[in-house]
Amino acid sequence: MANIKDLQKFAEDIIPVLKDLFPRASVGSAAPPAHPALEATRKLQKLVAEAPTATAATNLEAAAAVTTVRRTLLAVLTGVATSDVALSQTDANIIEVQFNALENRAGQLLAQAAFASIPTLIPTGEITQIDANLREAAAEIQQRHQAKQVLDVVVQTIITAAKIASKVAA
Repeated sequence: MANIKDLQKFAEDIIPVLKDLFPRASVGSAAPPAHPALEATRKLQKLVAEAPTATAATNLEAAAAVTTVRRTLLAVLTGVATSDVALSQTDANIIEVQFNALENRAGQLLAQAAFASIPTLIPTGEITQIDANLREAAAEIQQRHQAKQVLDVVVQTIITAAKIASKVAA
């Protein structure tokens, strides 16, 4: 059974990784140990693997997960604003769009909370691509040695989490 809390736990666990990566990337130093980022990514992989099955999550729980992922996007934006690290324009645009979309999604979930449970998290047709993206991200996290390189991959993984969150109860 798919567990929406895996999405929320990913978001909670990746924020300390971001807070460690931004200062390191600012000065061009080596990346920290990959274990925390990989553990967080595994939570997303687990969610994606279980996505075709029903979830017992309520719309309130889904709204909490979506809000936590949105907070993670804000952490990326804050990290960029308070460091010498720049995101690609594409990533910055995607983060902005997802940030706004997740605000809307959380509002919808809260409005629907009394009416329906969530049947599935992600449509079956999208699971293969998302899973491939997450496996690639995990492999890149292990292969990268500079903090900026790992930060770029972690940001891509957070963008993937935001896309997953925006599909919750779609």
